[in-house]
Amino acid sequence: MIQIDRRTFAIILVVVGGIAIAVGASNVFKHQESVEFQDFNVDRMQVRVGEPITVTFELKNKGYAAASGISISATFSVDPTFFKIDNSGLQNITQLSAGSTSGPQKLVITGLDTGIQSGIKEYCTVSVNVGQNVSDFESFRIVLDK
Repeated sequence: MIQIDRRTFAIILVVVGGIAIAVGASNVFKHQESVEFQDFNVDRMQVRVGEPITVTFELKNKGYAAASGISISATFSVDPTFFKIDNSGLQNITQLSAGSTSGPQKLVITGLDTGIQSGIKEYCTVSVNVGQNVSDFESFRIVLDK
């Protein structure tokens, strides 16, 4: 029998709820804007303090019209103070014409020393937003060791 503590259960509950909301929002607006991740890759999911995780991807507009107001966001399930996000590898893409691709994009996430125990487990969700709407997202788990 698998046992999980209350904190782990709460994390799972928050992540599942957030994903359900994002999927619902994505499906509602899919007919209007359909900018999606293409070739989404996370180079590793376990790091020590100070080590980077590189997230690479491209964006593709699968809609029938140009999409504008495009932005990328990264959120964490519990405590964003465990990580620093460097988005200098993102091109300034505010509009994609129908059927076009953004070219390579890169986010770098670095684990920070917060003085807390080793083995911090966080879920990171990277979203592509068109205006105020989530158009697509990818989630992955990160383990931070000292």
